[in-house]
Formats: sequence, C-alpha cells, structure tokens
Amino acid sequence: MDNLKKLLNKELDFVLLHETPNYPKLKFIGNEKIREVIEKEGKSNICCGHCYWEKTLIELENKSRIMNVDSKVVILKKKKEN
Repeated sequence: MDNLKKLLNKELDFVLLHETPNYPKLKFIGNEKIREVIEKEGKSNICCGHCYWEKTLIELENKSRIMNVDSKVVILKKKKEN
C-alpha cells in the first residue's frame, strides 16, 4: 500500500491498478484497503479491473473516480484544446 500512496501523491492523470478497490455503497466487491488508501490520499483517477462491477465509473466521497474495466472495452481519448 505504500507504493500506492506514493503514486497517488504525485498528482498523476490516472493510476492503473490490476486489483479493484471495493465500493460498499453499491456492494461492489474488491479490496477494502485499496479503497481506504484512495479515500485518504486525496482526489485521484483510478483505472482497474480484476473484479467485475456492473457500473463502469463511480465517484468516491473525496471526488476520486474509479473506472472498472473488467470484462469491458474502454476507449480513452485526449480532449482537443481550442
């Protein structure tokens, strides 16, 4: 979890994880400790898989966004600047 804390403190555009945090609000399975670190370390964009969730994107109380891509195809496109 120390490495995850270091990454989340670097203000990266997003962090790619293999393992999924849990999300008890919707009873989504995953790792509770990962969710706790994400909630504690501040706003982040997380992309993960490993555990299937019906919903692809959720937002935690601290405004961190978790995108679960297990069994899904997601296309990320850079926003055009005007």
